[in-house]
Amino acid sequence: MRAVFALLVTLLGVSHGVETFCDGRQDGAQCYGALGGSVVVRLIDSASEIFKYQWRKGSTTILNGRKNITVSNLKESRSSFTPNNGTFRISDLSRNDGGEYTLEIYDESGKKPLTRTLQLTIQAPVSSVQLVSECLSHGEMRVSCSSEGGDSPQYSWTLDGNTLTDTQLLSGSKESQIITLKQDVSGRLVCSVRNNISRVSKEEKISTCGVETFCDGRQDGAQCYGALGGSVVVQLMDSANETFRYQWKKGSTTILHGRKNITVFNLIESRSSFSPNNGTFRINDLSRNDGGEYTLEIYDDSGTNPVKRTLQLTIQAPVSSVQLVSECLSHGEKRVSCSSEGGDSPQYSWTLDGNTLTETQLLSGSKENQIITLKQDVSGRLVCSVRNHIRSVSKEETISTCGYEFFDCTLLNGMHIKQWLLPTDETRCFEPTTTPTRIIKSEVATMGVEAFCDGRQDGAQCYAALGGSVVVQLMDSANETFRYQWKKGSFVRLHVRKNRIVSNLIESRSSFAPSNGTFRINDLSRNDGGEYTLEIYDDSGTNPVKNTLQLTIQASVSSVQLVSKCLSRGEKRVSCSSEGGDSPQYSLTLGGNTLTDTQLLSGSKESQIITLKQDVSGRLVCSVRNHISRISVCGFMYTDCISSNGMHISHWTLESTNNLCIEPKTNSTTNSDTSVDHSLLVCGLRAAVVTLILIGITVYFVWKKKRVKKAEDSAAPEAMEYENTSVMMVEMRSSAAEL
Repeated sequence: MRAVFALLVTLLGVSHGVETFCDGRQDGAQCYGALGGSVVVRLIDSASEIFKYQWRKGSTTILNGRKNITVSNLKESRSSFTPNNGTFRISDLSRNDGGEYTLEIYDESGKKPLTRTLQLTIQAPVSSVQLVSECLSHGEMRVSCSSEGGDSPQYSWTLDGNTLTDTQLLSGSKESQIITLKQDVSGRLVCSVRNNISRVSKEEKISTCGVETFCDGRQDGAQCYGALGGSVVVQLMDSANETFRYQWKKGSTTILHGRKNITVFNLIESRSSFSPNNGTFRINDLSRNDGGEYTLEIYDDSGTNPVKRTLQLTIQAPVSSVQLVSECLSHGEKRVSCSSEGGDSPQYSWTLDGNTLTETQLLSGSKENQIITLKQDVSGRLVCSVRNHIRSVSKEETISTCGYEFFDCTLLNGMHIKQWLLPTDETRCFEPTTTPTRIIKSEVATMGVEAFCDGRQDGAQCYAALGGSVVVQLMDSANETFRYQWKKGSFVRLHVRKNRIVSNLIESRSSFAPSNGTFRINDLSRNDGGEYTLEIYDDSGTNPVKNTLQLTIQASVSSVQLVSKCLSRGEKRVSCSSEGGDSPQYSLTLGGNTLTDTQLLSGSKESQIITLKQDVSGRLVCSVRNHISRISVCGFMYTDCISSNGMHISHWTLESTNNLCIEPKTNSTTNSDTSVDHSLLVCGLRAAVVTLILIGITVYFVWKKKRVKKAEDSAAPEAMEYENTSVMMVEMRSSAAEL
């Protein structure tokens, strides 16, 4: 009964006996009190010289006093005020006591009081810490720490009196509630739980989980393996019950000596045991010194001519913590390296989407190499497995292509290509069609389009392709950085301590490389856009350095069309358009040079629609771009005319190769580059020449006819009549020349 009573007193004392102190003389002070306990608040140095003062919570006056006299105390039953030192003590605290308090101090005039505020927070103390540990499948140890009750608990860990380090942890941190210790970690582990009111801790001595292996040593020359720090069970014989005498030696040193069921001698008895019934010898806490060649000697009753069997025991450290790092190479290949922390004699194997990598998917390396190079079109769920004779671990990553495309076509300059290239202006192939669509590669793939962003400058602006990848340079290297977090809004996407990733919110489609400080995100969606903040902490964990960057996700431009139309006076209107793509921007060049105002009637070199002057011709290129992609199309010409054999032609051809229609044979002083697409002007000139010739012929024949007629008429006398006379006079002219 006494024990029960003592336990109740202890539990009650956890809260009811907790008294805290708060200095409220500074405006804006933050104070804490224990639920059920007491708090002493220092309001002023002394009330003796203060004319009047009031302490309020909201609009409710808690304390009203004049100098050394307490006029009223709303909580008098569980509080007291001491005017000499200006302290106010509240007992039996409840959550209702929490909130903002205001002290008003008045002088004799009663005007313009001096005011100070403080925030009082009531917390339940932490208590009854529990430690729970369990061994995981690969010898790691997961340990969780919890406490009964307590508001806003904070955790910390020590091992043998020292703070846990990253080299001892596989996951979690020294401030996590749940941690995972590496296979070789052992000692006195302490978890401390605290809040602003109380602090409690729990200690537990832990040992390694150890990896246990089995070895059948009944065959001469057996090869056995044991895990460093683990255990090995060696089957020496079926049973020792019928064996007269036996010795197990390492070199010339006898490890085990027995007779039938009796163990006569065991050199490493403190960490081993022998079971005569099944003939197994178990060794714990293996070290590298345990490795070597062992010999079993079995004697019969005569004690001569023993049967001997040897075995080789090899001690290996288990492999752990696999990392995958990938990078795009200059021609669209992808190099992937696989590495593991620790582990003796690691061996590697690769699978893609559950199947072993094949030679058709590899440019270099093999399915058993540490570093491989994948071909340009390979993508999917890539898994690297690392193993030795003790353990096997693996790492999975979803990979995409580097954005290269295979071109097997003829370029606009006439060169034939057959290789992997990034889609650019120079890799547009010429294949005329019967429709106004002018590019062969009309779709720009966003899967695999990788963008790079330098986020080391505060306020950086970054862009990435919808469905593609972005590599963000967060810092030069994370090796010397104590702790850092990368957030989008209030959500922590990445949390790292030095070289160890504590958490990655989007681990399934991203990877972080601590050695170069880059964070890669795959399969981007519009939800990935927004403002990100990097917070870098030093050992003290305070005053982090912050960098922000803005990530914008854009769809790539694609399917560019260039359509031209001749206007009534020989001008040419050209429009350029693209399907898809966010915020497209346009630019136009002619013959490799930027369009000038002297060549344009309307629009500009950055307009989507322009009107060219009558004498402008050449190779017109329209480029459409945004921050993610750029695509161009060269000037094709829509031919609609009669060919030399009388056939009507109506389709799109490249202007420089258009020789399908009848061209004028007359010489021209105009440069040959300006003779393309002047059909209306040529027809007009032809009509004018024909008209002038016809008019000239007509005028000539009319003039000729009049001349002949006048010559004939000159041979007859011309009669001239005179008024009021009857005499007729005839004038003769000898020749037509006198006319």
